[in-house]
Amino acid sequence: MKTDVTFISIYSDIQCYNIRRLSAFLKKKGFTTKIIFMPQPFLKSYSEEAVKQLVDLSSDSRLICISVMSNYWDNAVQVTEALKKLNIPIIWGGVHPTIRPKECLGIVDMICIGEGDDTLAILIDRIKNNKEDYSDIPNFYYKRAGEIIKNKLQIFERTDEIPIPDLELENHYILFGNKIRKMDIKLFRCFYGEDYVIQCTFGCPYGCAYCCNNAYNKLFGFNFRKRKMEDVINELKYVKNKFPFINRVRIDDDNFFCYLIPELEFFRDNYKEHIKLPLYVRGGHPLTIKKDVIKICVDAGMYRIGMGIQTGSENTKKIFKRQIPNDTIIEACKVITSFKGLVPTYDIILDTPWETEEDVIDTLKLILKLPRPYHLALFSMTFFAGTELFEKAMADGIIKNIKNDVYRKNYASLKGTYLNTLFPLFAYRWVPKSFKEFLLKDKVRNSRFKTPIMSLLKGTKILRSKIGLIKFLVRYITKFDYTRTVFSIKKYYYDRKYLFHAWTVKEVRK
Repeated sequence: MKTDVTFISIYSDIQCYNIRRLSAFLKKKGFTTKIIFMPQPFLKSYSEEAVKQLVDLSSDSRLICISVMSNYWDNAVQVTEALKKLNIPIIWGGVHPTIRPKECLGIVDMICIGEGDDTLAILIDRIKNNKEDYSDIPNFYYKRAGEIIKNKLQIFERTDEIPIPDLELENHYILFGNKIRKMDIKLFRCFYGEDYVIQCTFGCPYGCAYCCNNAYNKLFGFNFRKRKMEDVINELKYVKNKFPFINRVRIDDDNFFCYLIPELEFFRDNYKEHIKLPLYVRGGHPLTIKKDVIKICVDAGMYRIGMGIQTGSENTKKIFKRQIPNDTIIEACKVITSFKGLVPTYDIILDTPWETEEDVIDTLKLILKLPRPYHLALFSMTFFAGTELFEKAMADGIIKNIKNDVYRKNYASLKGTYLNTLFPLFAYRWVPKSFKEFLLKDKVRNSRFKTPIMSLLKGTKILRSKIGLIKFLVRYITKFDYTRTVFSIKKYYYDRKYLFHAWTVKEVRK
């Protein structure tokens, strides 16, 4: 039997909420699907052996779908070129085709713009019935006789039709160690982890200049959509019953805290009754952190929260189009830390090319004012094509080679500047505030002690990372969890060559 749609994930994890959502949506429409996960560090090319297996496994498909983010461009091109020999229609979807359609249509003949629920359902029906009229398929761009045809764009409003994601393992496959294996419960647990990731809302009203929502809002207009809390709870019930090893839930929304109070209360009551797992909510925004909202979520079981601060510099805020007063940010942080046991992680963006040292110091000074406890998540500025910041970087000549400067940029690789090395230190509670302020002084930053201070701080960061890995392994060893322990060690050494020694793209991509 032919598989109607084969989804290929080239991402480094297998959570892939939207791929699983689309697969489940198509199954409900009566189509057959397959998902092939190809996880590995994005700077590494797939081996010839792995690509050959992928081609063989995809050969029974009527349609092949590949989700593409910008920094997985090279991987997407590699597998697409290999799959073309099958003469099976290939469609790209995801963030990158949505914001760089012309570029993507230079590789494939069809792409999906934005959400693809209706797009794929109509497209595969036409393919199965040998109908070649694609003119009315929404969110669908394609090439016909060398001409690019752009169909109408639409938002998927019917959130009550979003199904529980495809978590059935029977027709799932995964690459590990150059071999594509049939997915089983052990492999799923090892690769997916023990935190279930769910998405409840779609869209963001803020459209910060660096965010892909900035580009999406231009295309579709802002349209915030929420799933019904009943559907969210039903999905979590299903997951908890199907995978007993899941021990935490992570809500990966941009704006979960925009739900209304009655909706959150329904969520709290049912979550406490049926789910009873620690809850981590990401995507908090200083303007949506309200005491009554946070209290409901804490009562539900929220033990951790993520919130974007990004910068403390007024100059950088203007560039980011995120002009939230520092006093407002501090007040939001005070609300969070007023709940005992709730630990926040604050996102900070570094390496912004228009920033001066004084701008970075302003962010460090803001961090000194934040109430404890907290963790910092540090990101190196990465430009998303189609956003206002990307266009500015292009106009200012900061992006000279889009593939090297954007697609192959790792947002986790911070520049080794003196000020960047201070950020992890500023998050440590045991380091006196006076010492942190001392390190910011001009006479220290410009002294001969600068280099040894940086070396010491970098060494401390590496040591803490190693200790964290050991604690991670000890947790599974003490549980006599042989499978997870062995997998973690193998995966660590498999990835290490590329994650820790890939200092340049040339060292990784031959």
